[in-house]
Amino acid sequence: MIGTLLSVAPFIPLGLIVLHLFTRRGHATLAAWTQSAFGLFLAALALPSFFGDAARTTVDGFSLMVTASGTVFKTSLYLDGRNSAFVLLLGLCLPVVFLLIRPRTEVKPSFYISANILIGSMLGVFIANSLLLFYLFWELALLGAYFWIGLHGQRRDDTP
Repeated sequence: MIGTLLSVAPFIPLGLIVLHLFTRRGHATLAAWTQSAFGLFLAALALPSFFGDAARTTVDGFSLMVTASGTVFKTSLYLDGRNSAFVLLLGLCLPVVFLLIRPRTEVKPSFYISANILIGSMLGVFIANSLLLFYLFWELALLGAYFWIGLHGQRRDDTP
């Protein structure tokens, strides 16, 4: 059960992106609550591995074979006691970010879209079990952070 949820979890933010594309601009509280609900889902997913004696959870991914050299890249997602702490912190930070310190003004849907790119890719970074998958998720996290900070980072006018 946890393995199935683990394989789906990095792709839930893609569904949230589609949801935020079709919501109106005034529904910021609904968007914040859906983001927070996803964060609590991540925390619930990480709790058994973090506190319990549960064995590691591994979900095998696709195999990529480079035909010129015959090299096979085996990718998988992995959750154990070490990386479950990071997933738990990510899940607990989402309600704080989106409910407590979110902007009080209305934000564009691109705020939540770029945040979901960052959240999904950071989750992938934390649970990747292969260097190739880690690299791909890391580059995607840089892209999400670039757009989230670039589009919605605010410069304070009180600086000299």
